[in-house]
Amino acid sequence: MDNKTHYTHEDEDISFGEPTRVGHTFAGWYTDAEFTQPITAIPHHSVGSITLYAKWEANTYTVKMHLNNNTAEILSQDFTYGVTQALTRHKATYTGYSFVGWATEANGDAIYTNGARLKDLTAEPGGTVHLYGIWETVTYTVSYQNLFEAANDSRNPTTFD
Repeated sequence: MDNKTHYTHEDEDISFGEPTRVGHTFAGWYTDAEFTQPITAIPHHSVGSITLYAKWEANTYTVKMHLNNNTAEILSQDFTYGVTQALTRHKATYTGYSFVGWATEANGDAIYTNGARLKDLTAEPGGTVHLYGIWETVTYTVSYQNLFEAANDSRNPTTFD
């Protein structure tokens, strides 16, 4: 619905449509900037110019962080659209692996670090964003000692995962 920008004394009641704003929910029209005087229509036979103020509420959403470390543990954190906030830092471990970061797909590339500051991951009111922990295999070094100038067998590994 397109909202009228002009009216006359002869117009029937004029009701208002709801505007849209990314990441926000429309919370009504008001005749004052402090949002204490709501208005839903201009009544028939009204006179005088009027200024209307749109009230907005920022949408909230949930980020679910799937650790992907052989556990079913999922961290959950609430965010508000338009507000920069740090992801909860986790101290999870995964034997033989080191944490790389968070991806938007279970086997995707890490695009967020542990504790990254983020905002506006979704504009959907009450939405849910899923992030997945990405881990890389730790490579360990093998050192051979006391060879006393003997040649080490070339089949002996120098690293292993």
